[in-house]
Parts: sequence; C-alpha cells; structure tokens
Amino acid sequence: TPILNNFRLMYAVNGEGTGRLGGSRGCLRDSQGNIEVFEPNGLNFPLHNWALITDRLITL
Repeated sequence: TPILNNFRLMYAVNGEGTGRLGGSRGCLRDSQGNIEVFEPNGLNFPLHNWALITDRLITL
C-alpha cells in the first residue's frame, strides 16, 4: 500500500485513561536484550529497545 499525504502513523494509542495501568501501551520490542543486559548485583535485566507510543501525522 502506498503512503499517501497526511497519513497517520499510530502505535499503542488506545485513548483510554492515563498512567501505567490505565493508559496506552504496546509490546513491540527487539531481541537485543537477549544479548545485552544490565547487571546490578547480578540480576541481569535485559536491555531491549522498545517501540514508543506514537501518534504522528505524516505529510509528504
């Protein structure tokens, strides 16, 4: 599908409330955290790159 002028790009926008439990959220991430980790006290937290909540108007 070709991208038309004034195309709207949206990810993880649901318009329902705000905050960590009631707001918009998504689950798109890469697998970088399988390789790179943050190791405070040996806890090994994965460092994935997460997609941000996005709502943008694309104009050509």
